[in-house]
Formats: sequence, C-alpha cells, structure tokens
Amino acid sequence: MQLAEIWLELKRRLTKNSEIKSWSVATGFLGDTFTVIGAKSGHVLIKSPFDLNPQKIPDEDFITVLELWNDYVEGKLTRADIQARTKFSKYIISILRSLETPRQ
Repeated sequence: MQLAEIWLELKRRLTKNSEIKSWSVATGFLGDTFTVIGAKSGHVLIKSPFDLNPQKIPDEDFITVLELWNDYVEGKLTRADIQARTKFSKYIISILRSLETPRQ
C-alpha cells in the first residue's frame, strides 16, 4: 500500500467527535484527551481543552509523521525529532496510535 493510500484510509477512519487519548512512545498514555471535530479535504480539525480555538492540522503534517512512524514507534526517533517537523506532533502521534489500536 502506498503512503497516500494509507493516509486516505486513516482519514476515512477518523470519526467525528472521536475522543483521542494523548500518547507517546516514551510514556504511553499521558492522561489528557482531545476531540476530532472532523476530517476534511486538506486537514483534520481537533479541539483540545488546552487550546482556545480548534486546531487545523494539515494533511501534509500527517504524511510527514507517517513517513517517520515506524522509526518513532521502534525508538529510533524521539518525539522531539517529529516535533522539529510539525508543531502538531502530540496530536498526530496520538491519532495515529489510536487508529492502530483496537477500540474497546
């Protein structure tokens, strides 16, 4: 499966008003959550209790992190490495993690 196909599948699986637990490889679940407002053409909109306004995360940022994902989860990259490429690292990492784990 090509990267673009993977991204389209992930975006299709993001459901409106999904609550996402913040997560990182280093610490696991961080204790806070945010909500996916919607996945539109060009971006994903999320609302976090820490932000005054919804955050609009560009598709390109997700694709950047997807390209690094395996190295990140294998511990070859840190969140700081990803954070250097996108200011939305916490949200993107948490969303990708939620989509690869089964719903309970």
